[in-house]
Amino acid sequence: MKHLKIRTKMILLLSVVLLALSAIGLKSIKEMKNQGTQFLEAMDLEIRNNFDKNIQDQVQNACSALQVVYDKQVAGVYTPEEAKKIGADLLRDLRYGEDGYFWADTYEGVNVVLLGNATEGTNRMNATDAAGFDMINHIIQVGRQDGGGYTDYVFPHSGETEAAPKRSYSLAFEPFGWVIGTGNYTDFIDDYIANEKSLIQADMQKSVTTILIFVVVCFLISLGLGGWTALSVIRPVGKLNEVTKQLAAGNLDAELDISSNDEVGQLASSMSLLTQRLKVYIDYINEITYLLGEMGNGNLRLEFNHTFDGDFARVKEALENTSEMLRGTMSEISIAADQVASGSDQVSIGAQSLSQGATEQASSIEELAATITDISDQINTNAKNAVDVGNLTQQAGAGIRESNNYMEQMVTAINNISLRSNEIGKIIKAIDDIAFQTNILALNAAVEAARAGSAGKGFAVVADEVRNLAQKSAEAAKNTTTLIEETMDAVSNGTKIANETATSLQSVVEKVEKVNHMIGDISSASVQQATHAQQISVGIEQISAVVQNNSATAEESAAASEELSSQAQMLKNHVSRFKM
Repeated sequence: MKHLKIRTKMILLLSVVLLALSAIGLKSIKEMKNQGTQFLEAMDLEIRNNFDKNIQDQVQNACSALQVVYDKQVAGVYTPEEAKKIGADLLRDLRYGEDGYFWADTYEGVNVVLLGNATEGTNRMNATDAAGFDMINHIIQVGRQDGGGYTDYVFPHSGETEAAPKRSYSLAFEPFGWVIGTGNYTDFIDDYIANEKSLIQADMQKSVTTILIFVVVCFLISLGLGGWTALSVIRPVGKLNEVTKQLAAGNLDAELDISSNDEVGQLASSMSLLTQRLKVYIDYINEITYLLGEMGNGNLRLEFNHTFDGDFARVKEALENTSEMLRGTMSEISIAADQVASGSDQVSIGAQSLSQGATEQASSIEELAATITDISDQINTNAKNAVDVGNLTQQAGAGIRESNNYMEQMVTAINNISLRSNEIGKIIKAIDDIAFQTNILALNAAVEAARAGSAGKGFAVVADEVRNLAQKSAEAAKNTTTLIEETMDAVSNGTKIANETATSLQSVVEKVEKVNHMIGDISSASVQQATHAQQISVGIEQISAVVQNNSATAEESAAASEELSSQAQMLKNHVSRFKM
């Protein structure tokens, strides 16, 4: 769109206006048709609903009248036959509107009331309309439903043979077993709707014609206004375009001969003012260019010939501030160059001293690194020896614990010997008692043998031998008792010594375990010391590298300081070229 000419844009605008008017017209016509259709449908629905409501109200009113008769029957005023006869007469005479009437049929289809003609009293359950629809059966069925119902069928008008559409409403009156109904022809509704439709279509046709005329008139007016507007805009804009091209080519004397009070004329006046202003701005730019050239040549004292208004006033102020700032900056640079030259000499001397000191530090650090390496080796050896001693101590502790177990077993065995010695003592005592009794028996036997005389000599010899054996047994038991007592004393003394030995061994085991734990701590500490010594060695190597780097950096700083001093002198020479 931005590359289109104004004439093309105006044509497009008119085309859009025509399309919009056409769309509005078609939309309006369509809306009119839709509204007409909706109006007819609503009117048809309302008329038919009013029709249904009317015949329903009439039947309900008729049933209310019959209810009054039935209430009197219940009160005993009428018999059932009298009540039905009075009710039938009431329905037969009941009318509404111009020709509205009622009929009544029993549930079996026997007609009770129908304008008093010959149909009354006959069964018409199977009666059908002109289309073969069993209308009476349907009327009775829907009438017996809750709230009644409607039936559509075709039936000729009175005095005519052609069937016409008819709609009825029926409702059962339970006390008498009747279905009460009434109805009206609905062909007048269709005729009325058709008539209204023709009227509405005629009005719509008139409206369509009016809309088309309005659209055409609006298009012609838009076309005329658009053409006039295009001519009043395109020609002046063409002149403005020509003048703008001349200005772009550098011709500031180009003139505009546009004399109008609209926006185009105002734009032409603004263009003329712009041309005059451009001439002044060119003078400003020429002077600024000259002053910038002076500043480029080192002349920082500027002198202005024009007043410089508008945005150029800020340019003038900026140039003055720039000149002043450059003068101050050059002065500060000159002072700074002197200070840099002086400082660079001091930095060079300090860098050389730092380089010499760094070299000496590097030598000392190498010696320290060698010493730390020897210490680290000795610590590693100590840690290894401590680990070996710890292992031997653990083995010695294991042997001592095993000896302690054997000692405890020996103490147990000695205690068992002591218990068995006590039992042997009891046995020896029993033997001694037996020897004593045997000796007494031998004495008794000798006495008896003496009494027996020569016959008891052999028995006396035996008794004497038994006595001798008893004495020997008693002596042997006595000696054995003495030995057992000595053995008991020795066992008691051995048990005491064994217990003391076991206690000593247990103390040795505990002390060996403590020594083993301490040797383990010494081993761990030695390992940690070796690790720390290695870390110290690595740190000293890093320090040595840093010191060597510092030495190299110091030498580079000395060289850079000499170069900086040379550059500062060169900077002073450049600053001296400016006029401040």
